[in-house]
Amino acid sequence: NLVLTCRIGSEELAVLNEEYEKKFGFRFVVFVAGRPRDAILPVIRERMNNTRDQELATGLSKYSFTLLLKNTEKTLSISEMMAIAS
Repeated sequence: NLVLTCRIGSEELAVLNEEYEKKFGFRFVVFVAGRPRDAILPVIRERMNNTRDQELATGLSKYSFTLLLKNTEKTLSISEMMAIAS
């Protein structure tokens, strides 16, 4: 049953990613930080309601944050990363 749930979540995420890219013209960017797919699904569903300009600003901020984390010397906990990302 868990395998079926994971497959359904993966398939839905793939469909939503495709719809997102068609709508906005660029790929969906989100700070994952070890979150499972089922935690990402509500995020992409909600962000599908944004305008292109809103989503471009959101995507750029998430991408910039990811680059910042990759280039920082300090190791942050998941809760610290989530607090910064929100």
